[in-house]
Amino acid sequence: MRRLIACRAVMCFLLTCTAAVSGVETITLQEGARGYCGTTDVTVAGNPVNKDEWENNSGEMLMLCCGNRGVEGDPSRDLARLLIRFEMPVFPDKPQIVSATLELYCFSFGRIRQERSSIIGCFLVRRPWGEGSGKERKAEKGEASWIHAACPVRWQSPGCNGPGDRSRRPLSAVDVTSPWSWYGWDVTAAVKGWISGGKKNYGFLLRQVEEKTRGFRVFYSSEAGEVGLRPKLIITYAGGGVPSLPRSRGVFANEGSLTWTIGRPVMVGVVGREKEGVRAVTEEARLCIRGCPRTQAIKAGKGFSISFRYLANGPGGKLIVLLT
Repeated sequence: MRRLIACRAVMCFLLTCTAAVSGVETITLQEGARGYCGTTDVTVAGNPVNKDEWENNSGEMLMLCCGNRGVEGDPSRDLARLLIRFEMPVFPDKPQIVSATLELYCFSFGRIRQERSSIIGCFLVRRPWGEGSGKERKAEKGEASWIHAACPVRWQSPGCNGPGDRSRRPLSAVDVTSPWSWYGWDVTAAVKGWISGGKKNYGFLLRQVEEKTRGFRVFYSSEAGEVGLRPKLIITYAGGGVPSLPRSRGVFANEGSLTWTIGRPVMVGVVGREKEGVRAVTEEARLCIRGCPRTQAIKAGKGFSISFRYLANGPGGKLIVLLT
């Protein structure tokens, strides 16, 4: 009788577990895919020889760099680390997060010969930071660099390395052994906290676990030309209802207006090439579109609204605006 009761108890437990994960769904967050607009990423680099570069912002670069690059014959620490954040989907009810994986596509080890093995850890960031719109130029207000979280506010320790900047231990670590491949980090615990636990989402820091040896790696960023190669966050969940993604879109023939919330990304670009625009994270947005006859600075007025004109390069040119 005791065995029968025990067996029934085990069966009930298994049925309960099965019911808990039934109806499992997967959602992939990837910039520009299915209208998603919510990725911010940037490389912060610290070259011990050229300290002027410590203030540089690279928020609009097509690549993300990570690891110790060094120089041939000199293993001095020329370090790069990358920050990345995804705006979370919003669920009508609290879902059960089954798993979450951060995936990046590695396409290069850099020009200098690197070690075959480079273990890269994914850490939880504990404070706000700004992606910026630089291409290796001095960080402006609100932008991240090696020494700044959001200029002029500094990291507790350069490179997002203090206990107030990031978690002490990585959420997971992966050995990036070859280019032209996808690599994934388990970030389930972090995503659970953001979606179901009410914790603040400041994203992730990726850095080489052992930075004393060369192990430089280059990944595609959310600015990459091919949408399918941009970073992605794959979330598997059960329940919670149908999630809504941070996206919205308006297409204007030559002129129009838009409103945004400070601190949320705004993207402006040519239809089909949206990532060539720029993020507006303060009161000012810089409209800089490849193919546009001129670069135009546009500032927000009352209510953070702007009006703009786009001088189309050729007939049928249109401007697209994506808002979160």
